[in-house]
Amino acid sequence: VAESGELNDTYGDFIVYSSFESQLSLTGEIKLFQISTGQTTVLSQQTSIREVRIHGDWVTWVDGPIGDTSIKLFDLTRLGENPGPFNPNPITISDPSFATNSVEIGERFVVWDKVEGRAGNAQFSIVAYDLVSKTRIEVTSANPNKADQRPHTSGSWVVWQSTVGVPTNTKIEAVDLGQSPPLRLTIADNGVMNIFPTIDRGLVAYNSNVTGNFDVYIYRILTGETFQITT
Repeated sequence: VAESGELNDTYGDFIVYSSFESQLSLTGEIKLFQISTGQTTVLSQQTSIREVRIHGDWVTWVDGPIGDTSIKLFDLTRLGENPGPFNPNPITISDPSFATNSVEIGERFVVWDKVEGRAGNAQFSIVAYDLVSKTRIEVTSANPNKADQRPHTSGSWVVWQSTVGVPTNTKIEAVDLGQSPPLRLTIADNGVMNIFPTIDRGLVAYNSNVTGNFDVYIYRILTGETFQITT
């Protein structure tokens, strides 16, 4: 019986969460709870799991010990298709040659940051997995002069934070993968820390300390306007 849990995400009638053996352990299970029936289903049981997310019929999470991680994807429409506790097994959608972090999922894409190199000299770039074409897309490339991390997605858009040189110079970038060639935008680039972006349709929310302390900002893609939400 797990002794510690972490609520990760909800969608419609479902809640997904990580259930750990203890508060000091990443060993545990990925669980799916259906609100209407009260039924709990174990989707995976691993030595290291975290950051489970759900959207529509898809559940995704980071799997594996730090430095040797992968992104797993589970199709809920196939739940119970075969006998056994975790059948069908989740598929791996990330490149097994690289470690991964910060997974998120939307209507069209699963996104995460890819880690190349070792601690102290790691390079971070953004990868997307197209749920329609079942292919990986290299959204950004590894660069020793910047770190692209913490992606988020909605529709055909992907947003992320890009640290250039030092952590105090982090900007928010976005790309519309639904256009050819993809439309790329720089949403916040003012020489300070702009971090933790999320997107829902045409609105991007993020934190910025442009005024000296962190506040919440909204960027409207359609008009290019930025609004300060908190002071």
